[in-house]
Amino acid sequence: MNYFNTVKETFFDDWNNYKGSRLIHIVCIDALSMAGNHVLLKCVQETKKQIDLNLLPRFINRLTEMDWSTGGPLKYLKGLSGSKTLSNDLKAMMLPN
Repeated sequence: MNYFNTVKETFFDDWNNYKGSRLIHIVCIDALSMAGNHVLLKCVQETKKQIDLNLLPRFINRLTEMDWSTGGPLKYLKGLSGSKTLSNDLKAMMLPN
């Protein structure tokens, strides 16, 4: 919940614009979920085994360059394969090595 609340706060206009943005379409939500799994694992404090939710904005803010518009590069993204591909891209953006 905290992960998606942070996404919502970061991309408020896209979150509230279903027709003009792909952000809340199922393919993108699925991709964000898959990438979010890896982000949350990076937020786990080893010593306490708790998730440091204060780190979430740092990772999610790395997606601010993403074009979520319906006419943008995500226009033809469809299905599970599209979600997996986007998830890998999102993960690479949020968790650069």
